[in-house]
Amino acid sequence: MPPRSITVVIADRDRRRSNACLRVLRPEKDIRVLGQARSGLEALAATSLKPQVLLLDLSLSCGSGSELLPALRRSNPGMRIILVAGSASKPRILAALSRGANGYLEMKHLRAFLAKAVRLVGAGQAWISRGLMAEVVNRLARQAA
Repeated sequence: MPPRSITVVIADRDRRRSNACLRVLRPEKDIRVLGQARSGLEALAATSLKPQVLLLDLSLSCGSGSELLPALRRSNPGMRIILVAGSASKPRILAALSRGANGYLEMKHLRAFLAKAVRLVGAGQAWISRGLMAEVVNRLARQAA
């Protein structure tokens, strides 16, 4: 029996970045892109396609207001979200992770790690860099103290 494919929606206002994600994922036999969105509202509408993973432009998650991530989670509770950005500050990424994102991937690592990140996040794991992981652990330790 062939493995079940992981379904993905790409939500990114930057057409080049969105197309780069599509080029990386298209050859993957176990990953199927259901659609693309260019705004927060389009991303919310695309959750009706029931993707397992949403690739979300970090600027959409912040630019559309802090309510976009929780709204996306409410509209498709089983969907996992990977933030994608050229680069971003650690506080901005951590804030988005605390609002419901399951991972973060910088554009410079897209070709090398996007498919792997989609597979892992789709399987219920998280995807963040080791440097960011240290920041997450430190934040949790401060909250517990």
